[in-house]
Amino acid sequence: MSVKTRVLSSLPPRAAMRVAGIVVAIVLGCASVGFVVDGVDLAVPSAVGSVAVLALALRRPSWPYVVWFVVVLAAASALASQELAAVAAGLVVAVAVIVQLPVVRRYGAVVGVVPVIVANIAGGTLESEPIFAAMGTVMGAVLTIAAVRVLRIPRVPAPDVGRRVAWAYVLMLGLTAGAVTAVVVHEDLPHGMWLVIALSTVLVPMPHETVARGRVRVAGTIVGALVGSAVAALVPAWVAIAVGLVAVFVSVAMMVAQRRHAFVAYGALAVVVLVGAGHGDVAVDAAAVRVGWTLAGALVAVGAGWAISTIERR
Repeated sequence: MSVKTRVLSSLPPRAAMRVAGIVVAIVLGCASVGFVVDGVDLAVPSAVGSVAVLALALRRPSWPYVVWFVVVLAAASALASQELAAVAAGLVVAVAVIVQLPVVRRYGAVVGVVPVIVANIAGGTLESEPIFAAMGTVMGAVLTIAAVRVLRIPRVPAPDVGRRVAWAYVLMLGLTAGAVTAVVVHEDLPHGMWLVIALSTVLVPMPHETVARGRVRVAGTIVGALVGSAVAALVPAWVAIAVGLVAVFVSVAMMVAQRRHAFVAYGALAVVVLVGAGHGDVAVDAAAVRVGWTLAGALVAVGAGWAISTIERR
């Protein structure tokens, strides 16, 4: 196999790149609309709302489920932005996940992003006033749902999740993500939100997939973080930023193509490069800490997955 053939085979399919381009354009479009309406204060929550609802939007959900999902996320985001105590922040995360049971029953693991967003707002990583957090979430979500339908993006089939497994999933995800959020906020752990990110993305309602996802996420994160730290340490800041943005696009394309290792690796590369652009020591620190928290979060998710499997067998 020639070098050219190997390079081409490592890239995502053209169809996946087209969908990734549309998805990125939708998110940027939502952020742009928010910026035009009320500047950066609304632009960031609008982009977050768009990202939050993407997985659900691609399943072409019924409007009652959309309304419930968006209202819960908007309310939780507004509450989390009010500088809550650690325990209160954890409770908001837990409740925001558990009450999404009807959505999980119908459309599968589309709520994994909920604890990530709410926890990052509570932890101060995503700063926003309550009114902007709620308004931006609603606006970004509605615009994204509309765009997916107007553009006729291919529908992603929803898995069949039984009632018992759905209950176990939302309880395990809500309680573990809530507990981790409370600890991270209370201890003010540097980059601690990667615990929530890893936990929420690895844990799924299909227990046998949780262990597989855990291996994929840890391996991909290590590779991406190491490469990202090297890039950020060796090249000028503007080059690092350009590499990070390209990695974001490729990561989305790999997600669409269902190449999990590559999706996680490019995502880790993007985050570490963008965090450490122009500051090599920061990039190395970010990479090391992210790998550690990712490993810890994946282990928690695997434990929760085994608990779900036990409940499913009873």
